[in-house]
Amino acid sequence: MRDSYRRWLVHLAKLAVAALIVIFLMRGDRLDLQATTSLFAETKTVVISLLLVVIGLLLTGLRWWLLMNCQEIGLPLRTVANITFIGMFFGNILPGGAWSGDALRMAIVGRATRDKLEAGVLSIFVDRLMGIYSVFLIGLVALVVTLAGNGAPGLWENPSVRYLAYASAIVVVMVPVSALLVLWGGRRSTRLRHWLRTTTRFRWLARLVDSILRSIHLYRKNLRQVALAFFICLVAQTLVVFSLVMVAWAMGFTQLSAGSYYFAGSWTSLVNALPATPGGLGIGEAAFDQICHWLDTSSPGVAYGSVFLGFRIILYAGALPGLPGLFFYNRQSNRQSKPTP
Repeated sequence: MRDSYRRWLVHLAKLAVAALIVIFLMRGDRLDLQATTSLFAETKTVVISLLLVVIGLLLTGLRWWLLMNCQEIGLPLRTVANITFIGMFFGNILPGGAWSGDALRMAIVGRATRDKLEAGVLSIFVDRLMGIYSVFLIGLVALVVTLAGNGAPGLWENPSVRYLAYASAIVVVMVPVSALLVLWGGRRSTRLRHWLRTTTRFRWLARLVDSILRSIHLYRKNLRQVALAFFICLVAQTLVVFSLVMVAWAMGFTQLSAGSYYFAGSWTSLVNALPATPGGLGIGEAAFDQICHWLDTSSPGVAYGSVFLGFRIILYAGALPGLPGLFFYNRQSNRQSKPTP
């Protein structure tokens, strides 16, 4: 009972934090609800943005399905797409944010593929890592294009922008290097595996290492599929962030270029995943507003947080099929688990 009360208290505390951040942004003229509601007068923009988000989520499901196929997990594409929408929807509303969505995906995959639980969990980890890497890459490319086109004079003089650019560049370089080291080390782990198997205390760890190394071997064996999954990931992220650009311009926030919005949106999506508030509510708006003001020093009074709030509503609507999707998935699973007479 005490653990249950603690969980509820934590959830309520996170809701309170989100509410306080939103109030703070509104009082500081960083969030204008009237500007956000004006978005929905632009019906064409809302429909196209929503369509881009849905296509992005479908491509995300296809990406994860390819990664699962590499692990010889034979879940149908339709099921994987459904689980993707379920994870996205609940990741938007649960206090743990995107990580709650991933935990839910792990639970569903574990239930559907009990004999390949470790491989299924690792596919979610690789899927998340691929998504994060693509966000850094897209944001960095967008900033470089903006600087090269001289669309924002003096932008590079801002130290905050430089630090974000350097951090993006480090991630863009180090992740592929780390992946190559992991693939290379997977071939030279015989001694470690033998030592773990012969040490009684670490036999559970030996089984875990075996599962991870087998998964690495399968990814190395199916590099073309992994490369295709990464390409699909880039397309999906590009479409979703472009919907953010459309939202910003439809609301009249034309002070920044598309490249600047891509850079701000990429970094905000990472901050928004922090499990401090439900779905990152408030935190995402504050981060987006701050980054946009770093990129646009000539318009200090612009409430850029309103843009991300409008975009968040579009995201909620795009992931809405995940709610009935969970119901139908549970219903189908219960039918399949019933013994036949």
